[in-house]
Amino acid sequence: MTDKPAGFAVCLAAVALMAVLSALSFQKSLTGDEALTVALARGGFSQMVCTVARESHVPGYHVLLWLWIRAFGASLPVLRLFAFIPVGILVFAGCRTFPRYGYLVLGTSPFLLHLAVELRMYGFLALVGMCILIALKGLARRFTTGGFAALAAACTAGVWTLHFAWLAVAAALVVLFRLKRRLHALILAVCVLAAFSPWAPNMVRQFHRFSPGGESGEFQMFELASPTQRVLGAPFSMAGTLLRFAAGNGAFRFSLFSLGTLSPWVVMGFLLLGLTLWSAFLGRRYPGFGGWLLFLFVMVPVSFLRPSARHFSLAYPVFAAMAAAGISGEGALRRVFRYSIPVLSLVMCVPFATRSTLPQRCTFDRDFREAARIAGEAALAGNGRLVAYLDTHSLLCVTYHLDEQGLSGVELVHPHMERHASGWLIYFEPQDLVAYLLTDTDSLVGTWGTGFVLLANDPRLSRGPLFGTGNTLVGRGSDMIADVDLIDCLERRFSVERIALPHSRGPLSLFLVTASGEQQRSLQ
Repeated sequence: MTDKPAGFAVCLAAVALMAVLSALSFQKSLTGDEALTVALARGGFSQMVCTVARESHVPGYHVLLWLWIRAFGASLPVLRLFAFIPVGILVFAGCRTFPRYGYLVLGTSPFLLHLAVELRMYGFLALVGMCILIALKGLARRFTTGGFAALAAACTAGVWTLHFAWLAVAAALVVLFRLKRRLHALILAVCVLAAFSPWAPNMVRQFHRFSPGGESGEFQMFELASPTQRVLGAPFSMAGTLLRFAAGNGAFRFSLFSLGTLSPWVVMGFLLLGLTLWSAFLGRRYPGFGGWLLFLFVMVPVSFLRPSARHFSLAYPVFAAMAAAGISGEGALRRVFRYSIPVLSLVMCVPFATRSTLPQRCTFDRDFREAARIAGEAALAGNGRLVAYLDTHSLLCVTYHLDEQGLSGVELVHPHMERHASGWLIYFEPQDLVAYLLTDTDSLVGTWGTGFVLLANDPRLSRGPLFGTGNTLVGRGSDMIADVDLIDCLERRFSVERIALPHSRGPLSLFLVTASGEQQRSLQ
């Protein structure tokens, strides 16, 4: 096997290919998490940091996005370009350090394509994983002050990007101990802790958000797995992550998975997983002791906490490095893998690039860009009023896309107006989160006027348990939760006509609400 990396021009070509693939997806609708991230970065700096402190994250990514928006604006292509930059650097760095055919793995990766588009911190986290892997391999060959400084900088950047990066710091410390660099391990720990110390008090307060007791009683919005379920589900979590590492996120919706949902995309995705895993097995020696520690320290603990592939992105560079090493050697089997893996990878980029939404952490995908356009145009054709009866994250999607598509002249009415006006964009208690649905629906509908466009979850299409007292709710999660009384209250007062949203699924619905015949006669 040759370890010679690709040439400079080939590395640039791999970055250019990933740039083209990501540019095809720049117009995708924001998801709720993306919309919150963008809204925070568009607001005041202190308010942004304060809100992040109340969440379970650290503000490093948000600060970078805040600076980017002030330098280049907040149009959708400009924001998506910001997401591409760390992935582009990752692809280039990997091509320059991985075995020579690494560009075939990195430049066509469906998983990296997702990270190159999504406006969240996971692309930066993957870049941190790449930097730590490169630094550990370099230090294992020849220990230098520059290499150690690079490792310390990468670890520090990681913990300011996502709390899970502390797992990579632990792996780095073990490697240094193995290299008999105990003093350097101590220095690394002190440097990272000192750099993170301004945020340490907030981190202590954030730990309660990881406990299963965060929601209780009638306001339990999400079903939480028990410790036993987490242990039993960890292998499936890792298996699903490896599938997405190989084949991306665009073709899989496991919340709806059954034999009836099998499609050519799913079959090709599993085939790509098999080929990539085999290649990774053939190249298993390449990442060395440090790479394997980084992989295991991330994959095993995170599988108990967050069964979502992007949270594992720290470990992706190791997986890609092993696959690249596996296809770079001599032999007929490796040559077959060398050509079939990038071809299948490009094929698996198609369902991602051609869809109008990013894969979301919920049962149903919702195209808020399309919804905002259709709703805004319908509202302007009437009396100009759009009522968005949605959770705050979904509302932030609608608000951004109205402005982004030149529909800011629409009068937007929503249940969170006072809170948003005060600068708070999220809720911290379950009772507050669903409070807009627990009000008296009939009285609320009466405040919306005699004609408007309504964007809301249709309770007739929602599924899940009934909960709440008085004003009953149905469903769990922002994509399904709905007010049981909504349609009845509307139809008693108005004429209600559904407007199609072709690219959205589930209960998300758009209605044209106008005065009934009896109301029109009384007005005349």
